[in-house]
Amino acid sequence: MNKAVKFRNYGAIAGGAFKGLSNIIKQNQNTNKPFDVKEFLIAMAKGVLIGGTVGYGIGAVADYYNEKELPVNTDGILLVALQKFRLNKDSWQYERFSEKADWLTTLIKSKFGTKLKTEPIRFGSVEKGTALKDHSDIDIAFNFKPGSFVSTEDMHESLYQYLRKYEGVNGVSIVRRQGKSIGVIFILFGKEHKVDILPNKITRKKGNSDSGFLYVNKSGLFESPTYTKTNPSLLNNVKLTETQKAIIIILKNWKKKNEIPLGSYLLQNLVILAFEDNRGRIPRKHTDKLIMVIRFIADNIEVLKISSIENSNNVITNIPDADKAVIRSACKSIIDKYEYQPNSIVEIFAK
Repeated sequence: MNKAVKFRNYGAIAGGAFKGLSNIIKQNQNTNKPFDVKEFLIAMAKGVLIGGTVGYGIGAVADYYNEKELPVNTDGILLVALQKFRLNKDSWQYERFSEKADWLTTLIKSKFGTKLKTEPIRFGSVEKGTALKDHSDIDIAFNFKPGSFVSTEDMHESLYQYLRKYEGVNGVSIVRRQGKSIGVIFILFGKEHKVDILPNKITRKKGNSDSGFLYVNKSGLFESPTYTKTNPSLLNNVKLTETQKAIIIILKNWKKKNEIPLGSYLLQNLVILAFEDNRGRIPRKHTDKLIMVIRFIADNIEVLKISSIENSNNVITNIPDADKAVIRSACKSIIDKYEYQPNSIVEIFAK
């Protein structure tokens, strides 16, 4: 819908409401005269006419200038923005951070090496190439043998207490308990950088499966700690194309900037499903692929049920309905703006 029609409708509603309310106030001031419905309706009609005319005029001017706006190379601009947002794993800053994570890994192996079933596994957005420059936690899973600890809680607590001893050492600022992992915060270049340590207690099964259980800290005052099934190796098996990675990074930066309540893991799954749903009719332009994903999210976020690949009981779409409504509204707003003016994609995603 062009803005002339849209603004006419808004103007008519606003004008009619204003004139109608004004007439009610005016008539109520004269207590000796009964309320005149005809006068009220005439006032509302005048308001609708005036408001609609003014709104149409304003919208028509906006439409005129919108049609005069020359198209820009949105693909090129988005690709430039991508490089600005994306973590560069070849940068010396990241290499220093990665060295800290390696040091931490060596410490844990030196203490718990006989209890480990496999070599530590790096996983997550940094490994997949979908991390943002300013938000690049390193995730490391440690797979412990069955029977290495009396419980998942003992495993988590033993590792936490050991790491706490290194607060103040080699740039470690603080070690903290988190939902399922242990966060080790380093201060580098004047900023916080976090390594997430994920202890995983392997179940007693034959074969080489890394399937096990994580300790889950209580999240509320009256909640009790529990555990959940996982398999970090399966998380690393998810393959993304370079185009999908680019779209995830662009959308991650957008959701961060606009505080959209959409988790990164859920976003990754939605991007993959959008490409699967459009198989055989995926557009060629990068911008059109981005809009395709956004449209898929808007149409499906409130109805899809998506389970995590490593644990079918972990339904990652189990987020509050209010959050789903916010996500859908934000995506529909992008689509509306893009359909009215394709150049709007630059302001939304590249700034």
